[in-house]
Amino acid sequence: MDYLDICDDFYFDIATQVCMESWSQGRVVLVGDSGYCPSPLSGQGTSLALVGAYVLAGELKMANGAYMTAFERYKTLMSPFINANQELGMLVNQTFLLPGGISQEEINIRTKSIMNSLENAAYVKNLLNYD
Repeated sequence: MDYLDICDDFYFDIATQVCMESWSQGRVVLVGDSGYCPSPLSGQGTSLALVGAYVLAGELKMANGAYMTAFERYKTLMSPFINANQELGMLVNQTFLLPGGISQEEINIRTKSIMNSLENAAYVKNLLNYD
């Protein structure tokens, strides 16, 4: 703490998570962190953004100009994937960002739990073929 005032490369921020009920309004739709940031703690932001963009583009193609239908399908298809990854971010937060020391055994148990949740979150979405 003594060095904070003289340090020129210190960065501090909060880890946050965005949870929105809707990712679209009118003709505007959100993809990635702007709509469903799972928190940097999940490590899944890029995966969500890429899958979200793919699904949105595919649904827009399938809807033939009926963008409201595409947006609704996009939300329906993406919600389970996004929810699983947002829950993963919360699990990491609750597991490791705690005050005080924890034993190596407890760290191992918590890490295994996170890895199981990560596997579930990463594979909850089967991509559709929009050809």
